[in-house]
Amino acid sequence: MAGTDFEKMSEAGEYVLGTLDAAERIAFEARLTRDGELQAEVAAWRRRLTPLDAETAEAEPPAQTFAKILARIDTPAPVNVVELQRRVRQWRIAATAFAALAASLILFFVVQGQRTPSPANNLYVAVLQGSDAQPAFVAAVDVKTKSMVVRRVGAATPPGHSYELWALGGTRAAPQPLGVIGASMRVSSDQLGGQPIDATTLAVSLEPPGGSPTGAPTGPVLFTGKLIATQ
Repeated sequence: MAGTDFEKMSEAGEYVLGTLDAAERIAFEARLTRDGELQAEVAAWRRRLTPLDAETAEAEPPAQTFAKILARIDTPAPVNVVELQRRVRQWRIAATAFAALAASLILFFVVQGQRTPSPANNLYVAVLQGSDAQPAFVAAVDVKTKSMVVRRVGAATPPGHSYELWALGGTRAAPQPLGVIGASMRVSSDQLGGQPIDATTLAVSLEPPGGSPTGAPTGPVLFTGKLIATQ
């Protein structure tokens, strides 16, 4: 794939995710008005990522949130500056995580040797998140090629432990082991045991080095994400 094609895919993904800064976004939108291929990439990314919204429930902020914001703005300037710097660092970390998610999905499609992913009913994705709602792993299942790729986009493995992947749901009576995850892993989708993919939830537990010695999770389940069909 030509480098320019890859760059367009990457930029379009970041644009849809909202990780471009203000100047980059303005420049991108100027190109978007006259570049048909770029418009097609943006449309494709919106189709791919829209299903992920279903995993994030809308939340109404507490009634006093706005009043508290106004009250904090009225505090002394040095405190505001320190707090703002802390929040900016948090936003940058979140943006980096989502950019990594976009890059992981791009890499999956490139590795498959396709300009675009398989049709919607052949491609499933999951974002595995923990209690902080930050992406830790991203998974993609291509039914056509019978392959599943899982990549880590956060959540470094604690020393002296391993992360292990499990499949839940469907008619499974117990979590189904899929293997130990490093930075990434690739397995055959046949390992899902013939279960409906859209009924499968992936989970990651913290285990001793090398994985669970019992064939079932022995440590806490830290991250989960449901496989959903792309649009």
